[in-house]
Amino acid sequence: MSAPSLVAMQLKQFTPILVVQNYSWVFSVYDDDAHLYTCDVMLLAVDGRNKIEPGRKQFTMSFMPDSYNKPSFIAKPSLIASFYGFLLFRSRGHALYIWNPVTQEQVTVTAPKIGIFKYEDCGLFFHTPTSEYRILYSRRYNTAGQNEFYVLSLRTAVLRKISNCTVSPCTCRPPIILNDRLHWMAASSAPCWGQEFPTCLDFILLFKMESEELITMPHPGSPCCSKERHGTMQLLEMEGQLGLCDFSASTAEFYLWVMEDYLNQVWVKRHIISLKPLTSSKLCFRSNPNYNHTFPEVEVVKVHHDELLLICGSPKHCHYYDLKLKIFRKVGRQHFLDGSSTFPG
Repeated sequence: MSAPSLVAMQLKQFTPILVVQNYSWVFSVYDDDAHLYTCDVMLLAVDGRNKIEPGRKQFTMSFMPDSYNKPSFIAKPSLIASFYGFLLFRSRGHALYIWNPVTQEQVTVTAPKIGIFKYEDCGLFFHTPTSEYRILYSRRYNTAGQNEFYVLSLRTAVLRKISNCTVSPCTCRPPIILNDRLHWMAASSAPCWGQEFPTCLDFILLFKMESEELITMPHPGSPCCSKERHGTMQLLEMEGQLGLCDFSASTAEFYLWVMEDYLNQVWVKRHIISLKPLTSSKLCFRSNPNYNHTFPEVEVVKVHHDELLLICGSPKHCHYYDLKLKIFRKVGRQHFLDGSSTFPG
């Protein structure tokens, strides 16, 4: 895996752009000797104006089969995040694939497993004191109503337990990295035996990358004690600030909150956005049992230059929402998008 100094040098040479993964009509080939599948991965760039660039980035990725897949259907790795110039892909078999788009390096990290319990990767982070990359894992622990958290060093391959926590992160979206911390919404449904549903006071989970501590904070707004509302909240990064989108299915709108004072956890409701221009019917929400969270029909991605990028519909489309003019504009033609992330290129 590339050294941090090399990655930092690479990032200075490129302007970060947003890419989406085109996951349609991708065929895989199985290598009997290596016991690996290979497939082409196609990434499309969002140009920030009115289209998804026709230019594409295509590369070949190797990935492992898993017990969930039948020979007739192989789940290819899906783009889930970017971090420090790397692209992160995940497969159904709980393997994490880290790809350097500049050097073409690929690192495959298989989730640890004890008995029938697999660890779930929560995020990749750089540990400054030791100058190494690490992966945070969680494991649902049924008997005591606690979630166990572990850290895997990619340099030494040593896995060690760091703490327990009653709150588990929702990994349906990548963590937001700000102020040397990883941020997630708490998983809002299907807690382990003996666990309570997370409350409004501990519904945002934070991980301090340097000290490797887990802490929680309340979501913005008044306490609601609503599992349905909790399941539609999404965190995002807003040009250096932590943001949160709070959806309302009954009014077909969402509220965009910004944490203007991070130290004192002061949230401000900055925008109320009606989603009626994007859909003529009431917004629907669908549960995803794999991630114990609820996916709204509209997924927020990020804010850049006073524009909010979101992905919505089935099949999926990209839209920009101008926060000043309060108008939507569609980006590109219909695409089947299974991942989105910033990509330095």
